[in-house]
Amino acid sequence: MDSLVPDSKIADMPTGWICGQTARDFIKTKTGRSGSMDIQETEEFKTSKFFCKTDFDTAEFAKDEKAYAQYPLPKFYNFPSVEARERILYANFLKVNQEVKDMIAEIQEFCKK
Repeated sequence: MDSLVPDSKIADMPTGWICGQTARDFIKTKTGRSGSMDIQETEEFKTSKFFCKTDFDTAEFAKDEKAYAQYPLPKFYNFPSVEARERILYANFLKVNQEVKDMIAEIQEFCKK
C-alpha cells in the first residue's frame, strides 16, 4: 500500500475511511526460466486498489457489544511449572487441531451432498 497511499496519509485517515489492495484473479502462477518471473508484468499479480468511506451500522454494533457480557472470558493460566505449561499448551494444541480436522470433515461431507 505504501506506493498507493503513504503511511502518514493512512494514519491521518478519519474514522470510517479505508484503503486497500486486492488480487483480481486467482490463476495458476507461471514461472520463467529457473523459476523466475517479473511480478510487475505477470497477470496473476494484477491488483485492484480502493479508497472509500465505510457505512457502519453503529446501532448494530451497540447491540453486539451488549451481547458480549454473556460470553465467558477465556481461561487464564497460572502455570505451576514449565512442564505443566508445556503439557497444558500441548493439550490445547491437540484440541484445536482436532476441532479443525472435524470442521474440515464436516465441510467435505456437506460438499458431497
